[in-house]
This record gives sequence, structure tokens and C-alpha cells, in this order.
Amino acid sequence: MSTHPNSKIDDAYIDELTAHFTPETPAVKDEVPAPVAEAPQPPSPAEEAPAKTSPVDPDVIPENPEHIETQKAELAGPKIIGKIDLPDKKEIQVEIDGVVYDQEFLDKKKKDELEERRQQKAVEKEQARKEAEEKKRKEREQRQIEDERRAMLEREKHNVLSAEEEKKKELILKAQLERERKLEEKRKRRQQEHYAKNHKVVKPGSKKKKQIREETAPVQQVEQPKETNPIKRFIKWLNT
Repeated sequence: MSTHPNSKIDDAYIDELTAHFTPETPAVKDEVPAPVAEAPQPPSPAEEAPAKTSPVDPDVIPENPEHIETQKAELAGPKIIGKIDLPDKKEIQVEIDGVVYDQEFLDKKKKDELEERRQQKAVEKEQARKEAEEKKRKEREQRQIEDERRAMLEREKHNVLSAEEEKKKELILKAQLERERKLEEKRKRRQQEHYAKNHKVVKPGSKKKKQIREETAPVQQVEQPKETNPIKRFIKWLNT
């Protein structure tokens, strides 16, 4: 039979071990028939009087003290039939892969392996935490770079649109000035034609002839609308 504390006991040894550790019970004495109880007699006057008892001295020990036997309480559940002394772990030999080890060495080795695994898990957890923080930092920097790039593109787009708008405004202003210049030239040409049509040039003749003064219709000045644009007014002033 193996001496290992966790080894299994064969069924053939169970009865023998149980009988060995079973406590001995005292032999049961032959039962004595109880005497027949007699009918109670009325107490006599002498017996009715309480017996006088002497005071008990705690320092005096009686010669034959009365032994009072008490019943032992029995607890429910499994009973302990005996005490088994476990062998020393150094004396327990275990063979693993052809090598014999004592139980104390194996227990210490198991404890060291558990501690090593616990430390390895702590290192892996710390490494995972650092990798997660590094990943978050890179994502935050990437978002910042992307935001700056979009802002730069938006500014460049705004600058291009502003340049195009300025160029378009210059073209519109130039076209307006050209159109006003042509209108002003056309107005002056009409005014000159109208003046030449209604005024006749008089040539000097002989003194004897009377100069006949022809009556001519007065030249009507066309009133131009007052210009409010300062640029147009400046151009008009230059052409007058």
C-alpha cells in the first residue's frame, strides 16, 4: 500500500482499517428485572418533618464522594474513528519521467511556477496597457495632422476663390468703364452734329450788302441724368 496521503486504498483493506480504528464499547451487563413498585403509603408525621442538614464546609473533602455519571452527547454526521498521522513530505518519493523527487520539492516547484505565471501575466498586462496608450497617442496625432491638412486646403481654396472673385470684379469694372466711354463719345458726336445742323457759318461780304441774319432755332441742351457713381463721374469730368 502506498504511503502517499492522497493515494487510494483498496477495497480489501477498508474493513480491516475500519475495525482497527473503531473504539471499543463496554460489554452490556445482564439486565436485572426491576422490582415491582409498591403502592405508596401515606407519610407519617415524623417523616413529614424536614430533616435537618448540617452546613457544608467547602474546605472539607468527603471520604467517599458520590460519582455522578453523565451521558455523552452524540453529534449527527460522520464520526472520527481514529487519527491518521501524515508522513513527512520529504519522505514521500514521487517518480516523474524516471527521476525521483520528494513531495516537498514538487510542492515548492509548483508554487514557484504559479508565482512565475502570475508575474508573467502582470508583465503582459502592463505591456498591453502601454501598447494601448501608444496606439491612442498615434491616433490622436494622426487626427491632428489630418485636421491641419483640411484647414490648409480650405484656406487655399478660399484664397483661390478670392483671387478669382477679384479678377472677375476687375473685368466687370473694366467693361463698365468701356461702355461708359463709348456712350460719352456717342453723346458728344450727336451734340456736334446737332450744333452743325442748326448753325450756319456766315462769310464776310461787301460793305454795301446787308448782312442778313438768319434766325436760327435755339439749341436745346439735353439734360443728362446725374451720375452717382464716383468713378463714372470722374471719367465724365475727364471727357468734358
